Amino acid sequence: MIALGLGASQIRHGLAATGGLRARERIEAEMIRGIFFLKQRFVLGLGLMLAALLSPAIAAEQDTFLRAPHAAPAILQIVLPDRAVDSGQVVHASVYATSNTASVEARIYGFGMPLERVGVGRFRLVYRVPSLPFFLKRAWPVQVIARNVDGQTDSRAVTISVR
Repeated sequence: MIALGLGASQIRHGLAATGGLRARERIEAEMIRGIFFLKQRFVLGLGLMLAALLSPAIAAEQDTFLRAPHAAPAILQIVLPDRAVDSGQVVHASVYATSNTASVEARIYGFGMPLERVGVGRFRLVYRVPSLPFFLKRAWPVQVIARNVDGQTDSRAVTISVR
């Protein structure tokens, strides 16, 4: 360890002569505090730089997310981790929509299921795939429909394969 231009042996010799370990502990504590302070400043500076760079993107994202109550809804993202599922498997899906979306429904042909609203513009589906005969194990088109309070809709299609 080199501190203030002195070698480790000189520090040990000087500490032994001037009072021992307490002075050494003080020097180490000061060094640790200095390093911690530099790390804090670096992280704070990095955070401020990232905030300055990302603020236009965050503002643009909020503009697309926030909508007037009677404006047309929009589906922003559909998160479906497994697009190939087995009979009996539990499927988890999330839909992110604009803030004025009142409900979201998932439809497979004539069968529709509402998604649970978990927050503003956030909807979730947890569904157990029924046991299907072999001739129904194929790709199925799923229509995801978002509605606002006036009944205006936005829809997206995704495909799920049942194995």
